[in-house]
Amino acid sequence: MNVRRSRPARHRGKALTLLSGVVALAFFGTGCSSSSSDTTVDAATVAAETTDDAVKNPASSRPVVVPSKFTREDFQVANFDENSINIDNKYFPLVPGTRHEYDGSTFEDGKTLGHRVTFTVTNLTKVINGVNTVVIWESDFTEGDLEEDELTFFAQDKMGNVWHLGQYSELWDGGEYTAGRTWFVGHPADAKAGIMMKADPKTNAPDWSEGFAPAPYFWNDRARVRSMTEETTVPTGTYKGVLLTEEYNEEETSAIQLKYYAPGVGVVRVGWDGTDESKETLLMVRTEKLSPEKLDLASKGALELEKRALVYSTADPSVQRA
Repeated sequence: MNVRRSRPARHRGKALTLLSGVVALAFFGTGCSSSSSDTTVDAATVAAETTDDAVKNPASSRPVVVPSKFTREDFQVANFDENSINIDNKYFPLVPGTRHEYDGSTFEDGKTLGHRVTFTVTNLTKVINGVNTVVIWESDFTEGDLEEDELTFFAQDKMGNVWHLGQYSELWDGGEYTAGRTWFVGHPADAKAGIMMKADPKTNAPDWSEGFAPAPYFWNDRARVRSMTEETTVPTGTYKGVLLTEEYNEEETSAIQLKYYAPGVGVVRVGWDGTDESKETLLMVRTEKLSPEKLDLASKGALELEKRALVYSTADPSVQRA
């Protein structure tokens, strides 16, 4: 899951009317349910619970240590092979057809608002700067309205690190597409890949870069491990041995986003710490393996986004996984 600190300005929409918005709504639906009981989860209740949990969670009161020097990751094409799209990292597995759904809240304009994120591993791949990547489609809803649609590209190196090679983000307002931005390794020239999840994360280890893109893209997120022994309960179950990371960008090192990675699953909870004004909180409320029909629909939706990312003329188009 790629909920981040570095985002374009948020715009809240009122309705989904255009094709991509309708496709997203039809695919993702409006109800949330746990995978174990398939019972409906009320979004307002989840939003309230996640806000309370963020305050009560002992992890959110731990001191944050931020390094004084920022470095970039050493991205080498030679470190990847034909298995780069077979992402089986313990804490961040990306299996085609996997769909996670999260509900929670965010604080905007003095109000706590219901927030939903859907994260889908498509069966598309895309070659970026010589490395074959997995295409993720992520959609962000506030109060039921689509705010941001995004494609993100990940690859696993031969050591087991999961790399982030770029993204295309769209803003939506009132059901209409308003703006988009794209960056990936080598575009612009200074854009660099980063690591989304280490092969062997450890506490008390240096932080790492999740990628870098200069203005006007403004991507400079970083992460470090806070704990590897968390236990957390969300609507999809109770998870032990959870990896807890803290993320922040280089301009706002005290605004912390907490991510809880369950072994074999991925992100199951998102919280906040420090001076994070958005106070974003999310719980995994559903995880499923998509049917071939739903997976095909997801791939079509992702390709609709890519058609608007004109800069991709400098990269190979996404294709169906062999």
